[in-house]
Amino acid sequence: MKTLLTTTIMLLALNIQAGTMKKNYEEFKQKSEEKMEMMEKRIEKVGDKMKELKGDAKEEMKEKYAELIDIKNDLKDKIADAGDTAEYKWSSTKDKLEDYMDDLESKIDKAIN
Repeated sequence: MKTLLTTTIMLLALNIQAGTMKKNYEEFKQKSEEKMEMMEKRIEKVGDKMKELKGDAKEEMKEKYAELIDIKNDLKDKIADAGDTAEYKWSSTKDKLEDYMDDLESKIDKAIN
């Protein structure tokens, strides 16, 4: 009886943790999607800037633009996959994704300026 009670309590605790992690992920995903929309608009500005350039400068900007698009798409995939992250890895995964978003934002800034 004691083992059954202990097992039930442990399963209940795991369910609560899983629900908390899912809620944290959903909140993170929502905020990330909003930030990604803003960054996509800024990447469009890089594309507009590229159209104004000529020669080597245009080719260099095309490479930067393609890199930004690749990073953005990879980041979207990583955010979507993060929902499958184990509870004990969530904090680390979230930090890595936030760093990746910050890196993309920095690269966009450099390309625009």
